[in-house]
Amino acid sequence: MKIDFNRLIERGERVLLADGGSTKMEWLELCDRKVIWRHEEPGVNPLTMGMQPLKDTFKRVLTLMPEAPVAVGYYGAGCTPKVCNELEKVIQQCFGCRGECGSDLLLAARLLCPHGEGLVCILGTGSNSGLFADGELKQRIPSLGYLLGDEGGAGYIGKHIVADCLRGIADEAAMRRWHELGLTEQDVLNNVYGESVKPAAWLGKISQLMSDCYAESEYLRNLVRKCLNDFFTRLVLHYNLSDNTPIYFAGTPARHFADKLRQIGESYGLNIAEIVAKPFDKIF
Repeated sequence: MKIDFNRLIERGERVLLADGGSTKMEWLELCDRKVIWRHEEPGVNPLTMGMQPLKDTFKRVLTLMPEAPVAVGYYGAGCTPKVCNELEKVIQQCFGCRGECGSDLLLAARLLCPHGEGLVCILGTGSNSGLFADGELKQRIPSLGYLLGDEGGAGYIGKHIVADCLRGIADEAAMRRWHELGLTEQDVLNNVYGESVKPAAWLGKISQLMSDCYAESEYLRNLVRKCLNDFFTRLVLHYNLSDNTPIYFAGTPARHFADKLRQIGESYGLNIAEIVAKPFDKIF
C-alpha cells in the first residue's frame, strides 16, 4: 500500500517510520515536520529470521512510543514484495492503522534523491543498489545476500578477514588484533553456521572490531579497497547509467570509507554525489 507520508506530515498527522537493517532498526515518529520520538531496536531480517521477531518488535514499539500514529512505514533488509505484503497486514494488526512496507533501498531513494535520476547504494551489514527516477525504481541488480553477494558490506569484509586470519595469511598487525579478540575456529563456525544466529551481522561486527588496526595493517587497507571495488565492478558498473548520473551511498560502512568510495568512483569516471551514514540523517 503506497502512502503519501509527506502529505500526512504537512497536515500535522503523526507518522511512524522505521529503517530496519540486519544489525539495528531505527524508528522515528514525526509530526509537523519535526521528529518527536526516536528509538532503536536490534535489527531483524525477515528472510533469515522469520516474521515473529518483527511482530514482537512492533508490539514493543507500540508500548514505548508517546502516541499512536495514523500510518506506519517500515523499510528494511529482507523486505521482498512477498514479505512486504505480509508485513503490511501485520502493521495494521499491531498498530491499528495503515502500513507501507518496502526495501531499505526505497527509503534511501526517497530521502536521498526524491527528484530526477540517481543510483542509490546501501553499504551496511550487507549491500544493495538500485537506479531510481523521481523516487521510482527503474533498474535493480540483485544483492543476493551474504552467501552469494553483499559485496562491499561489512559482513562481506568481515567474511574475508575471518577466513584469512584463521588461515594465518593476514599481515602481522591484523593477526595481532585477531588474536586479541580470542576467537577460535570453533567460535567462528558456531557464529556463522550455528542455529539461531545472525551470521551476516556477526561478520560485520568482526569487521568493526578489526577496524582499530586499519591504519597499521596494509593487508586490511588493501582488503577493504578490494571489497569496495567488488561492489563497483559487480554491481555499479553494470547499470545503464547516463553521463554524470549522481550516485548516492547510505550506511555506516559507506560513511566510514567515504574517501575510498570517492577515490574508486573517480577512477571509473563516476559521479559520487553524496554519502550519509543513515538515510534518516536527511530528515534533520
